[in-house]
Amino acid sequence: MTGLDGYRPDNTVRCEEFLARGWAAVVVEIPGTADCPADSADPESPDRLWSSLLDWMAKEGRFDMKKVMVWGLSSGGYYAVRVAHTHKERIIGSVAQGAGVHYFYDREWLERADGHEYPFKLTPAMAHKHGFGSVDEYKEKVQKKFSLLETGILKMESARLLLINGTLDGLMPIEDSMMLFEHGSPKEARFFANALHMGYPMANSSVYPWMESVMKSVQGSK
Repeated sequence: MTGLDGYRPDNTVRCEEFLARGWAAVVVEIPGTADCPADSADPESPDRLWSSLLDWMAKEGRFDMKKVMVWGLSSGGYYAVRVAHTHKERIIGSVAQGAGVHYFYDREWLERADGHEYPFKLTPAMAHKHGFGSVDEYKEKVQKKFSLLETGILKMESARLLLINGTLDGLMPIEDSMMLFEHGSPKEARFFANALHMGYPMANSSVYPWMESVMKSVQGSK
């Protein structure tokens, strides 16, 4: 799952890594970005989108539907956390990298987010991405409408979920990943001290081995 400003053509290197392991890859853009067909203003629209996508994958016939994993990047990390809960029975694991799920949507945090790691103002793009008509409306209403805590998603059981980020992320607060341990199913994590958004450049050294271990655990269960 891509982010706010990274789309399908930007993931060639990651897809090559998947293919080198013998895995198929489907790159999807998140609601409110690129040509994603989901209604960006509807918090439940991605749930229907992922159901449709998984149904297509099953019908298409070339995918092993017993071994589906998700990797969500930055803003896509939100959807990686969400799908781990809403589609627990249809995936074997999900990686949420640099995810904002609750505290990120707090007005006080958003008031400061424009001055951090992006080279442009973040909040106008995020307001548009979530279907709000103005930045003020976005700051006022987004947390209640989209927070996975406020909407009760985190009360659900989840598939295996790996949380990856840098502890000094100035875009998506590390507290959003940490608070997930207080709700629902047990989670897994790797946080990188003094690293910024998404935990680069160290993050991939933890993500790929984790994905491989999850895949092997499914193969070993047969």
